Amino acid sequence: MTLKIALLTDDGALKRTLVGRASVRRMAVGLSGCSTMEMALLDGQFDGADFILIDTDLAGDSTHECIQRLRARGVRSKVILLAQPRDLEHVFRAFQAGADGCFPKDESPQTLRKFLRDFRQGGAPIPPRVVQWIVSYFQKNGKKNDPMALLTRRENEILEWLAKGCPDKQIARHLTIALTTVNDHLKSIYRKLGVHSRAEAVAKYLSRVDDMGPRTVPVHGSSDKRSGSN
Repeated sequence: MTLKIALLTDDGALKRTLVGRASVRRMAVGLSGCSTMEMALLDGQFDGADFILIDTDLAGDSTHECIQRLRARGVRSKVILLAQPRDLEHVFRAFQAGADGCFPKDESPQTLRKFLRDFRQGGAPIPPRVVQWIVSYFQKNGKKNDPMALLTRRENEILEWLAKGCPDKQIARHLTIALTTVNDHLKSIYRKLGVHSRAEAVAKYLSRVDDMGPRTVPVHGSSDKRSGSN
């Protein structure tokens, strides 16, 4: 299925890499790039887009403010951040503003294409590399509180499967419960954690990994064979 993608960046090299590659053009109708939010809105770049890719290094506009403006204008496209490890503070604020996922800025267009297709099918909003960035961040910086303590055992189980990148239907199969029950638990998880997206919920989950001892969080679609275990 063809995807329509808009790119918001003032990084000329990144724009040439993504917009200029035939491998990406084959997956996108009119993939184009703008350097400012104003230009993108005026040009209608976001109209009907499946995904909006926002460079977290965008000059002049803060990432979370860009997303707030998009949502205020009624733009419902999935927003994916193109980031680096140093950008995590901006990434967390962007999740709170309504970002749907995060992807390493230096990955290849082919890897990005696969990520977007998998994400659209219910895959992980955060790929394994970004998972490791977040784990390392919280191991280094710690945290002030633990909202995870508010969750029930079942909610913790669902959140763990969510962190592996499992779609809701797959979570229901793993736990032998109805899909509507999974959805009800997810609403409760979002409310207790004060989050609004899968990506933000996963980030909260990963923030406690350092307290759980040396543990690898398996991610759906990762090359780690353990990710398929139950």
